Amino acid sequence: MSHLSPVPNDPESLRAWLADRSPEERAELARSLLDTAAPQGPFEPFHNREIDVPPPLDEPLLLALKVTLRRTKPAVWRRVEIPSDLTLDRLHAVLQRAMGWTDSHLHRFALEDAPRASYFVTDFDLEEGDEGTPETGVRLDQVLRRPGDRLLYTYDFGDGWDHLLVVESATPLPDPRPAPRCTDGRLACPPEDCGGAHAYEELAAWLRARAPEVPPPPPFESTEDAYAWVRDWDPDDFDVEEADRAVRAEHAVATRLDALHPEVRGLFDRVQPCGEVADWIAALPTEPPNVEDLERGTWFWQVMLETLGNAAPLTSAGWLKPSVVTALNDALGRPDRYSQGNREQNCRPVARLRDAAQALGIYRKRRDMLELTTRGLTMTDAPSTWRVVSERMPIGKGAAREASWLALLGLAAGAHRDEIERVVADQLDIRGWRLGDGSSVEPRDATQLMRDTVTALFGPADTYFSAARPTWVRALAADLVAGHPIPSR
Repeated sequence: MSHLSPVPNDPESLRAWLADRSPEERAELARSLLDTAAPQGPFEPFHNREIDVPPPLDEPLLLALKVTLRRTKPAVWRRVEIPSDLTLDRLHAVLQRAMGWTDSHLHRFALEDAPRASYFVTDFDLEEGDEGTPETGVRLDQVLRRPGDRLLYTYDFGDGWDHLLVVESATPLPDPRPAPRCTDGRLACPPEDCGGAHAYEELAAWLRARAPEVPPPPPFESTEDAYAWVRDWDPDDFDVEEADRAVRAEHAVATRLDALHPEVRGLFDRVQPCGEVADWIAALPTEPPNVEDLERGTWFWQVMLETLGNAAPLTSAGWLKPSVVTALNDALGRPDRYSQGNREQNCRPVARLRDAAQALGIYRKRRDMLELTTRGLTMTDAPSTWRVVSERMPIGKGAAREASWLALLGLAAGAHRDEIERVVADQLDIRGWRLGDGSSVEPRDATQLMRDTVTALFGPADTYFSAARPTWVRALAADLVAGHPIPSR
């Protein structure tokens, strides 16, 4: 192209210059440009390199981060406080809860805002054969430690939700050590899978207009279709207390789940705790039950042992004899006030307590007698009684056992009966449990599944169904789900 005059750089001059060229000259110019743009040597694919980060700080900091969802106008943002010695995978969990995402897609952290910048790899990346610096081994204070420091966080590579994290303050970590928090924010998190920032803005603008006669944005075919998809989502609705609760609950699950009973941990191998279940774990008492808790929570077992003794006669039909039922019902304070209290089949508190005693191995049916077992003989005081009871709690197998463990979590957290029954039913449904006819478990079904365990914990009275919950229930339920040591006298 040596016989051509120099090619102008600015667009206007370039267009005028091309207009004066012949077709042959323009073709020669195109060939020259293609030759110049061709890669020199073999093509090198992108390689995610190790990221050089400084060592962690000797003294962790409390970082205040402003998290802004980029390309949203007005901006969706959150402010979080988080100890700097947490790793990036823990930061990911905090961001998910503070923003309102559901952790249903992949994510990525990076220090540079460039398409081919190296990024920290997740466990999924490593499983897929990716290379780089694992996020699980990098603390926050290795990438964020001074006001103004920035970190990029991408969630859902399809919709491309890019978050910019900026350090607003970095102060010494106070004692006692605080949990991560969400302290401020604006606007609701966009709906998952809505199509990215542009689609979100169109949907939010349509909802804010409150004009049902205006057709919704694509891909919705009708107003009914759009409202059915977004349900109760309000683009302007943000509750900082709710976001903070979600962040604290997630942290509690991450730090406390491993300390719970192995069967409780096993419940969440496939279904991660979230919502109310995460709140329950966050609200678990941290202290073991004291002797007073044990005495108040086992008195009915002592009453049963004193009343029935080593053996109690049964009728030919296998029921406790009327005189024994009357004596036990009276000794328990007559919890059944709707019958004469002398027929076990009609005296539900006595019948339920007996069923629980047999399920726990305290009594056993042998011929025409209800006999105290070797285990029952060791129940000489409140601590030993609770030890015998707790060793075989909760009562039941399969769905009944899962329902009972979940109910104990709720009881330990101080949740109300209605919440426990609803959450337990929902959890059983999520885990695939169905009734005999194939229908989903309803709250009333959950009540029946956990009935024996509730009786063994509360005693024969229907205390569980009252608004006034005994104070010792939380301590004993927490002891079951967390395995606290039983105190001695």
